[in-house]
Amino acid sequence: TTWQQWVANVLYLPFGFPAYHALCAGFHPLCRVALFPLNIYFLEIVEGYAMMALYDGINPAWIYKTKDAFCHGNCRTFYAPFWLGMGAVVTAISEVALKGTWNLEVALRR
Repeated sequence: TTWQQWVANVLYLPFGFPAYHALCAGFHPLCRVALFPLNIYFLEIVEGYAMMALYDGINPAWIYKTKDAFCHGNCRTFYAPFWLGMGAVVTAISEVALKGTWNLEVALRR
């Protein structure tokens, strides 16, 4: 990672992830996992365009130049499966924090 990406994440994550959790609070955990890539794409769009505004149209933190890139190279669909995995981990951790159980069956039962 670059220092620009690290700083952007430090500034964004305390607001972005709690906002996502609040927006999806009533959703089934599997739905929150399925929507998690959109959360990451939103992060990449906000951070990417902020970087582009600061650095004369260039994102120095990351750039995707593949055919599946979108939003001026700030996002890439190839990583969606990884974001789903991250969503599963984040959702499991939040379920444990909120319900106090590691029992996935109990966490998914609503």
